[in-house]
Amino acid sequence: GFNHFFASHAWSVALAVVAADYLIFVLALAALCVIMYRAGSKMARIEALRNLVTSVIAVYSVQWVIGSLWFRFRPFVVFHAIKKLIATPVTLHSFPSGHATVAAALATVVYMYDKKWGKIAWFLAFVIAMGRVAAGVHYFSDVAVGLALGWIGTWIIVRFFKSIF
Repeated sequence: GFNHFFASHAWSVALAVVAADYLIFVLALAALCVIMYRAGSKMARIEALRNLVTSVIAVYSVQWVIGSLWFRFRPFVVFHAIKKLIATPVTLHSFPSGHATVAAALATVVYMYDKKWGKIAWFLAFVIAMGRVAAGVHYFSDVAVGLALGWIGTWIIVRFFKSIF
């Protein structure tokens, strides 16, 4: 399957590792740059930074609670044919994906400030999510729910802040 393909070639292992482990840092830095540039005034930049940080912390916390309540072992633990391509503890939950959740939160905030860069950010979020599946540390449903949680949670948080400030 998907993991078998990525685990069978040196170039595809490297691609999966970069997507699964490192691309999220590129997305976070890009998100910070885009919102700081597009926000405008000093107060708008503060609001944008608050939206970004609050959204990431909130949706990550929610995914952690969900994962603690609905623990699911990672694919490489359940299916021995799946090769783990990145360092991931066996004891951490698989569902939902924290990386996908945070990536979606970052992409959603970027999209709210700049549609063009937001589409690129969403593409990167999808690549990160699929990288986690390719690396053998998540099922597709883990990353799909993570992406949805990050998107919906961030949208709610940003709208909530707009209504109280």
